[in-house]
Amino acid sequence: MGDFEDKRRYLRLDCLFKVEFENIENSQQIESLAKNISAGGICVITNEPLPKSTVLFLRFHFPEKPQPFSLKGCVVWSKKVEESTEPGYENGIQFLEVNEEIKQSIESTNVVNLKMKI
Repeated sequence: MGDFEDKRRYLRLDCLFKVEFENIENSQQIESLAKNISAGGICVITNEPLPKSTVLFLRFHFPEKPQPFSLKGCVVWSKKVEESTEPGYENGIQFLEVNEEIKQSIESTNVVNLKMKI
């Protein structure tokens, strides 16, 4: 159990917003929903599993932030969603080359939203 906790270096925000991404290798474009996000990565829901190690170009927008985010990410895991009535997969995508401004913006959004839940 300690190993799992160690992997979570960043505070996560449960969310539901649209994410667009493009497979850098074959230019396939996919629209999806985010399940959660942190400064280190994002979990997206798709109809089919994303292959591990696939590099993607992601675009998404927080409702409270005027500027959209554009980042590269790498698929690090994919698992079938068992509890859903519709077939789907959760996919963990680790952000690559995140600049400090984007990281701080995601982290500040997490803190604001977590405070609103309390």
